[in-house]
Amino acid sequence: MKKLFCILLCYCSLCQAQEYADYKLSDYKLPDIKRSSLDFKLHSDGSFATHETSDNTVYYDIKGAIDATFNRYCTTRKFIGDRSARIYFAGFKNNSTRDENGENYKQSNLNTEISYVNDSRFYIRPNTWFWFVGGDVSFTYYQNKAKDTEKELGIFIRPKLGLGWGRIERVQDARQSVYLLDKFSDYGLMPVWESIIYVILLTITSC
Repeated sequence: MKKLFCILLCYCSLCQAQEYADYKLSDYKLPDIKRSSLDFKLHSDGSFATHETSDNTVYYDIKGAIDATFNRYCTTRKFIGDRSARIYFAGFKNNSTRDENGENYKQSNLNTEISYVNDSRFYIRPNTWFWFVGGDVSFTYYQNKAKDTEKELGIFIRPKLGLGWGRIERVQDARQSVYLLDKFSDYGLMPVWESIIYVILLTITSC
């Protein structure tokens, strides 16, 4: 919401000044942004079947997965941070797998991953020198049970630390604003859009 407010405010100021054609994107500074998102996926399916045998054996095949990812992004004049955490579980279980002799046996599988990624930049002075810290950590576990049991465990740690200089501003919003204002001016819609944007701005500030 803060980002939208800043973009609309930029619209209004450019509309009133009528100087958008000479607006320098190199002078644009990205406003402070703090954004979080959570992606969650759940999947499952299965089947059951009763075969005409003397003992009425029931064969089943079940599998599913859960995948959740949390992202956190923050940018200010003195800090840029991008963090991500993921939890993933997947597996299946059945008793309908056949061996080379044509006999059925039970089988189950589990695949797990937990990971965290961090990329943080701390600016000593805005747009100049910065030091960065972060890296990624992941934990993986795999297990497969059949006639034999297989297990695999993995832990990975990759730290990151260093020093850098400079900053790249994301000017997509400013570029799009100038482009839209240029189109509004070509079609003679500038006065109409000034009123519409003003009403939207008042609505946002009153919330």
